[in-house]
Formats: sequence, structure tokens, C-alpha cells
Amino acid sequence: MMGDVFPELRDRRSVIEAITREKKAASRDVLTRGMRMLDERWASVRISRDSRGRSHFRLYDTYGFPFDLTRVIATGNQFTVDEAGFEASHGGASATAPNSWARATWRWRRVSEHP
Repeated sequence: MMGDVFPELRDRRSVIEAITREKKAASRDVLTRGMRMLDERWASVRISRDSRGRSHFRLYDTYGFPFDLTRVIATGNQFTVDEAGFEASHGGASATAPNSWARATWRWRRVSEHP
């Protein structure tokens, strides 16, 4: 359907499919890792039922685990989430972020044309 308007979609179909599969697998890995880390963290704070915002920010900033999903899962497990701590950690990271690009190392991976 869109190939009529954008013929390059048809021409690059195998590459688009490979990239989509990789993105899907990466998202699944982020969610799996984040859920495991939340389970471990909550096992250690089970008595207080309070979870620190800094831990949630680390999940978000380092691993890409969405904070809103953390909040939903925490509520379902009768935990409170330290949103002020999350925001404070987020603000601290924002202050150092402009200079972090200078220390970053990028790794690019070629997606095979043939799956």
C-alpha cells in the first residue's frame, strides 16, 4: 500500500524488517532486565514498602526502563514510589548531560540485508 507512494519501502523491505526485529528484541530485553531489577530491589525493601527514586532513575537513565511503567508495577505490588527522588535524580543528570557527549563512545552495528 505505502510502497506505491514510497517505492524505497518495497526495495528495502528486508532491511526494514531486520531493523524492526532488532528493535523489538531490544525493547523486550529492556523490559525483562528492568522487571528483574525491580523484583530484586523490591525484595530488599519489602518491609518498608517504599522504594527510592534514585533506583528508579537508574533504571530509566541507564537501561531505558520507563518510569511510568515502574509506577504502575509498584502500585500493583503495594509499593510507593519516591517521585520526588526520581525528579531530583533526573534534575542532577540533566545538569551533567550536556558534557556527557564528550565522554561517550558510540558503537554502530551493520544490519544485514539478509536475515
